[in-house]
Amino acid sequence: MQPKMRSTHELPIDPLILTIFPGDSGSCEVYEDEGNTLGYQEGRSATIHVKMKQTTLGDPTVQISPATGSYPGIRRARAYEIRFANCTNPESVFCNNESIARTNQKSGKGWMYDGESMTLIVRTRSIEGNRPVEVRITERKLTGEILEIADGFRNKIARLRRVAGLINANAWPNDWSPDVLVHAEQTGNRISFHPENLKNRIVRTEVRSARAARGAGFIEGSRIRFSFKRGRISRGILTP
Repeated sequence: MQPKMRSTHELPIDPLILTIFPGDSGSCEVYEDEGNTLGYQEGRSATIHVKMKQTTLGDPTVQISPATGSYPGIRRARAYEIRFANCTNPESVFCNNESIARTNQKSGKGWMYDGESMTLIVRTRSIEGNRPVEVRITERKLTGEILEIADGFRNKIARLRRVAGLINANAWPNDWSPDVLVHAEQTGNRISFHPENLKNRIVRTEVRSARAARGAGFIEGSRIRFSFKRGRISRGILTP
């Protein structure tokens, strides 16, 4: 992937964005060329090899090979943005054995955590294209029931948001979503700021979402009207 742009030549592909999905191992190749000539037919192109594996401790590691091949205008150095999907509990991040600090900035070197999608986002500094790159993360391991809860966390938050949206659309301006539901569906935002609290947050959300569901009596797809008074919920039939 590349940064958002209106055409492939509006901005340089820097950083190069790679999304890594959970698994024991995997690999792919990233191909690029000039993009506006037939030079690729004459071999003017470059390829990098990307490999994901896990350490003996189960920590994900991404290895990016130096580029092979060349073409006019090839970038001699670039940064990488590596997104680890469904990363449940990041603790530390390293690039070529150098520690990368956590940051709340959305650009520049550092790592941040998106609690809504449970995605770890790692951004490296600009690295020469003839150098290999290795990004390794360590995680606080989740086990048993906590791991099962975390596995369905993204979908649970999405459903809570849909419930809140339905409630607000039908109750406003007289009423609004109850506090228990608002607090539960904002859990992802709180985890983004403090990923080290992920375990406690998802356990609390499991309890709060159960309370919200029982109180609302919500069945997705049903015709339900909600009304709230001081955080209490009543239910009626919503006519089309």
